[in-house]
Amino acid sequence: MTTDFSFFVEMKPQAKGRPRFARGGRAYTDAKTRKAEDLIAVSGKQEFIGPPREGPLLLEVDFYFNPPKAMKEIPFWRDKRPDLDNLLKTVKDSMQPWAFLDDAQVVCTICRKLYVRKTEQKEGIYVVLRNIAEPEPRE
Repeated sequence: MTTDFSFFVEMKPQAKGRPRFARGGRAYTDAKTRKAEDLIAVSGKQEFIGPPREGPLLLEVDFYFNPPKAMKEIPFWRDKRPDLDNLLKTVKDSMQPWAFLDDAQVVCTICRKLYVRKTEQKEGIYVVLRNIAEPEPRE
């Protein structure tokens, strides 16, 4: 029986960059994205225990951004770039293969882009990974 696994990475959330191509046509990940993926992986591996998870997984990710200094009233949601799906790609790619063998195992995601609203809160990424059971049939 596995339990929930969670960790926090203090960093500015970074979206997955578009693939770059070398002269021979080989695709590679840009340095900025690679650095972000490495930071997430190092932070997560410090908390992770055991072999990679098997079976269907739920991945919950909160991306916390510092608000601009000129912003007088801080909204809850960040409805600006980067795109949520590209932020999620960075996290999923950084967790493969140490947290799960294939990101196709992630069958359910809960993702949010939020502004940091409290002085004690920090800009970063909060990740929760858990095994998920079969849903109840809908009527």
